[in-house]
Amino acid sequence: MPSGIAIVDLAGFVLLLLVAVTGGIIKWHLPPGLGHGGHGPGRGFGHGYIHGHDIGLDDGSGPKLLWGMDRHEWGDIHFWFSVAFLAVIAIHLYQHRYWLRACLSRGGICAADKHA
Repeated sequence: MPSGIAIVDLAGFVLLLLVAVTGGIIKWHLPPGLGHGGHGPGRGFGHGYIHGHDIGLDDGSGPKLLWGMDRHEWGDIHFWFSVAFLAVIAIHLYQHRYWLRACLSRGGICAADKHA
């Protein structure tokens, strides 16, 4: 059975991946300025590289969507994954508090640094 440290480490890794994926979706798939207020393709970061679906007017002026969510909804998901990741990092640091305290008390010299 995996230890508590392994579970926290795995949760942190998965959350970091989710933060990266949602950040990539926001940056590259649903960039700002595309499909809002008549900006049209090619005027934002995406340079016309659009995969989302149009909603709103037939002229493509509606926001781009991915799986039924726009850029701001993806931003909310990205934010909460980030909050969860920070909470897991806090738990991880707490689990390693004795090792961290020992390293800091030796001026930052840790067991892994003996061969350096």
